[in-house]
Amino acid sequence: MSAIMERQPATQQFDIRPLSEVAGAEVVGLDLRRPLDAATRAAVYDAFVRHHVLAFRGQDLTKDEQVAFTEQFGTLEALAPGRVDLGLVGAEPVEVGLR
Repeated sequence: MSAIMERQPATQQFDIRPLSEVAGAEVVGLDLRRPLDAATRAAVYDAFVRHHVLAFRGQDLTKDEQVAFTEQFGTLEALAPGRVDLGLVGAEPVEVGLR
């Protein structure tokens, strides 16, 4: 566990605001640098399942803080630079060229 997430989780007050009727929501008032308690983690996960895309605006995270936040939801998979996993069952990651 990273030093960032060694702090005790605390309940945070936040809102989830849908961005459209189809997909996407903005999560407002949540500090992603702090560890999430179980109820907050469940609410964020449920919002992701419901809205498919979540926007956390105004977060100034280091790479380690971003990794620590995402690891609260499961193990991360490492991909080679320039490869993207589209999440399709049975599909291999694809090469992505940047211009």
